[in-house]
Amino acid sequence: MDDHRPAIVLAVTPFTARRLAEAEAHRRALEHLADEVSTHRPALLRSPAPATWQSDAASQYRRRLDDLHDWFGQGADHIDQARDALDVRIAAMRRALSAAAAAQQVGSPGP
Repeated sequence: MDDHRPAIVLAVTPFTARRLAEAEAHRRALEHLADEVSTHRPALLRSPAPATWQSDAASQYRRRLDDLHDWFGQGADHIDQARDALDVRIAAMRRALSAAAAAQQVGSPGP
């Protein structure tokens, strides 16, 4: 292959712009989900255990609420991690498209 353009340009396809738009749409959806989770998270904050006696059922209920709080927090963390990973991928796709556009301008004959 006699093509001397950078490898990143070779990876750009006609579908890259569409994939970038789809990734940005998913990013917006993740942002909305993260916002919604953050509005509900305070309702699940742990309260200190009562100093008085609790029945076994109340203790079990409290443990399950603590589990729910933990799972909710893990879910929020996963959403944040997914959003961060998608940000990295979107930035790479934008760089690839920019590099492809620049290479195309350099390679195209002038007026």
